[in-house]
Amino acid sequence: MKPEIETSERERQTKFNEFVDGWDWPRVLTDWNERLKDFNVSLDLLFQTVSVHDPKSPTGRAPALSWWPASIRAPNKDHQKFLDHYPGCNGPIHLYDSMTRGEIDTLAHLWEHKNEPEKIAAILIAGSLFARVESRRSHYEHEKWPLKNGVRELSKWAYTAWQGTDWRSGWSSLNTQVLPVVTSDWDYKIDTMKALVRYLAEEHAALLCAYRPVVIEYMSERDPFIAHAPDTEYEAAWLASMK
Repeated sequence: MKPEIETSERERQTKFNEFVDGWDWPRVLTDWNERLKDFNVSLDLLFQTVSVHDPKSPTGRAPALSWWPASIRAPNKDHQKFLDHYPGCNGPIHLYDSMTRGEIDTLAHLWEHKNEPEKIAAILIAGSLFARVESRRSHYEHEKWPLKNGVRELSKWAYTAWQGTDWRSGWSSLNTQVLPVVTSDWDYKIDTMKALVRYLAEEHAALLCAYRPVVIEYMSERDPFIAHAPDTEYEAAWLASMK
């Protein structure tokens, strides 16, 4: 091996060791959770339930998963109105047309582990890093982010916590964005593992403040607060239920 190649590899290994610097998955999980608490974001009851009634198929329809705005009351009512006018149709399951296949796959992963906070954290971290270091269409911000092998190490920890030692990528390499919110990687420099974990936790806090995973359940009867009443009556009934 040429001396300059050996030197380059030693330098990369040194930078890798400096970046990892004694971190492991339990420490990542602790710091990540603490940062989410700063934003009052909880992983308890991650999926919000949306109840709608399809007059044509009142029973037997499988639940559907989607990302909805954090405030779901208005889209819930719109979904019911759609089914009232077009029974048997899918309705507005996905509320924005740009939702990607990767984002839908992420919902399936989260639903499978909806009662396992550690695996939810692992899926979100793996998803954020997938867009940076795994996707064929990714763009890595080399000037602002640390060496890729250090970031990939964090990705490996997340996958192992999620799937075990025999893990595989959770998304197709052709996917790009697999979460509805991705922050800009050009704003400031990230050069330590602690900074990277904090950055990702803030990205996930922004995600869960803006959007929520929802499970759309098709009920045999209408939700009493999502009926044919005018908007003012619906709002009054909903507010009364909260007292």
